[in-house]
Amino acid sequence: MALDWLGAVPEGGPEGLRARRAAAVAHLAEHGLPGRKDEAWRDTPRRAILAGRPGAPRPVEVPVLAGVTRVVVGEDAGGAGASWLRPWRGAPPAGLFDEATPEAPVEPGVEAVNLALAAAGVDVDLPAGTDGGVLHLAHAGVAARHRLRLGAGSRLVVVEHHLGGGGLRSAVSRVEVGEGAALTWLQLVDLDAGTHLLGRVAAAVAAGGRLVARSLLLGGGLLRAEFPVTLAGAEAAADLGGVGIAGGDDARDHLTLVEHRGDRTRSEQRFRYVLDERARGVFNGLVRVVPGVAGIEAHQGARGILLSDEAEVHHRPQLEIRADEVACTHGAAIGGLDEEALFFLRARGLSAEDAARLVLRGFAFEVLDGWPEDAGRAWAEAALGRRLGQGGS
Repeated sequence: MALDWLGAVPEGGPEGLRARRAAAVAHLAEHGLPGRKDEAWRDTPRRAILAGRPGAPRPVEVPVLAGVTRVVVGEDAGGAGASWLRPWRGAPPAGLFDEATPEAPVEPGVEAVNLALAAAGVDVDLPAGTDGGVLHLAHAGVAARHRLRLGAGSRLVVVEHHLGGGGLRSAVSRVEVGEGAALTWLQLVDLDAGTHLLGRVAAAVAAGGRLVARSLLLGGGLLRAEFPVTLAGAEAAADLGGVGIAGGDDARDHLTLVEHRGDRTRSEQRFRYVLDERARGVFNGLVRVVPGVAGIEAHQGARGILLSDEAEVHHRPQLEIRADEVACTHGAAIGGLDEEALFFLRARGLSAEDAARLVLRGFAFEVLDGWPEDAGRAWAEAALGRRLGQGGS
């Protein structure tokens, strides 16, 4: 099936951008998206992407978080933030699209789609020792490509927010976390029905650096979020967590790759799915420990609750260990609502409906433990509660 929207890609921009975009369009025209033979895409319902088209963004009310630097991606955001933040539209800063030479092969999948469609984004260069506070990136329609570099000892919280409608969306962020720096990345996807998202946050973490990432895939059609992370220096750490809520024929798809390249690096992954009707959930995670490193600790797990006989979840936590001094675990669990927990709550006077809601809330809200209060945690809790049918309570 052809990608019919290839004729609607953006035009213009600097030479490097045009060259990379042309290469991506040529790649997609010849190869399309990865197929079922590709393990990373085997369970992803690609039909939504193949049949979709990038839609025109519609006006949408973007929430305001007090004390937060906000950029509505794609709008004229000049002067929206501090000196280390540069929003762009149409003509990105030199080098933003030139992470590789224009002749370099295009990475298939999300990266290729994003290169073809991206028309806006931000370029962040946070100086060493700087506390950047909270940066709210609100995506209201345009496909985006971001670059963020955190200097040694700096700190930043990013809220990557996708809202509204508009067909096929894409957002890719390339992130460098410097020595001893700390980045918290909070992804909230709450789109209109039938709107699809292909997202990716690719991070490299230097010695002593820390990445905390949370991904809430709530509203929309097919929502795919990728998190390839390289722990490049000694004592670097990553804590990844996500939840996917879906009903109807929708899909929630997380892919992670955490590569341990430094001694005494640590990673933790926790993903949860609540699926009803004919919905599909996918967790495809890989922890890779390269030869020659020592003192590695990595834990990975995924759990799913199926609320109907037709819902399905595919969990593939994987370990690829090529070193000796490691402590690594992985696991997955799929089932219905916990009958013992329901019985316990019913015995204390709760109705069957209230007991089920409380069990689901405890299951899904666990992932929010890394979401800071000053980065809209109450707002995220309300969105998650609404999707669980709890009225945002």
